[in-house]
Amino acid sequence: MRSLPKRELPLGIVLDACPEIRELAQGGAIRHWRDLLAAAELARPMLGISPSAWREAREAMGEQHAAITLAAIYQKSGQINNARGYLRSLTDRAKEGQFSTWPMVMALLRAKLDAQRPVDKQDGGRSYGEADAGGRLQVSDSLLKSLQRPKSR
Repeated sequence: MRSLPKRELPLGIVLDACPEIRELAQGGAIRHWRDLLAAAELARPMLGISPSAWREAREAMGEQHAAITLAAIYQKSGQINNARGYLRSLTDRAKEGQFSTWPMVMALLRAKLDAQRPVDKQDGGRSYGEADAGGRLQVSDSLLKSLQRPKSR
């Protein structure tokens, strides 16, 4: 079975997809991967994830990808019934080479763009790529096109 690629995600994209993790960062800012790791350590007990489940996730995914995964789980915590079970499931998939953080982060970005769509139509049809003082997500045309491509499975 072919494993999923281990693409490196830029920290900025992760933070665009998972902005709520910033509230756990010291001073409210995440500037480096180590800041994200520290915020993930704080999110872990809040999500009910045991130290052993967190340790397994870091071993299977690597610290950076485990922190990205936890940030995504924290972002969607209102929609996830059992964060510990979800992390364990993703950890098992990672051990088998069947999990990548890239699709998880892209799905969060896509949801964020979809949530903005009705607002954009109401304010005169602004495009996603336009930035304004309202703090809209600024997205490159190539990223927007890749998010709009139909999934092939």
